[in-house]
Amino acid sequence: RGVAEMEHTQSLLADCASIANKLTHVERTRADATALQAELASTSEELLTIQEEVIRMNAQVELQTLHEAGSPALAELEGRLAALKERASVHSARKEEIHEKLLALARENHPELLCEPQGELSSRLRHTGLVVKRKLADYEQVRMLHDRSRQAVLLCKYNRRLCVLKEVGLTDANSRRLFENEVNLLWKLQHPAIITVEAVFYETLRAYIQMPYVAG
Repeated sequence: RGVAEMEHTQSLLADCASIANKLTHVERTRADATALQAELASTSEELLTIQEEVIRMNAQVELQTLHEAGSPALAELEGRLAALKERASVHSARKEEIHEKLLALARENHPELLCEPQGELSSRLRHTGLVVKRKLADYEQVRMLHDRSRQAVLLCKYNRRLCVLKEVGLTDANSRRLFENEVNLLWKLQHPAIITVEAVFYETLRAYIQMPYVAG
């Protein structure tokens, strides 16, 4: 009997140790995800600031080119602009790297979040005729127009034509439902003062709404 009790106790201790290890892993994963999300938000904010500065400096370069083409001042401005664009490129790459790390955490710990939404959402939006088989890499990204929270707005080129892409995070059932409702609403609204939706496509955990670019 004493041996049986000892074995039972050892089994309980092993179970407790296993549970403790799992809890530690969960806490570590949560901490990693929180840190990555904070860095992603910070990097996105910095990227947006740099891109806004690029836009302002581009305008300065264009203006100075008209009046002082070939001048040392213009050369200096162009050098500063090139450096800013390089910083923007570095931040953009880092943002994508952080996103991939978050995806890796999800694949390891919550693979259910990575189920492809294309089939489910495409069937719900099929009647709109807007769903297309594309990916973000099919577009030439010109600049970021807006980047806040889980949504970003990108100025892009597709088939040599400027367009706007609205990026929406699809992290849970609620975000998917909101996205679906937004697309349906925009599809139903037909008015000269309302921007139309040209296409909708999906990538893992993200969806995109393509709209025409209207200057100003």
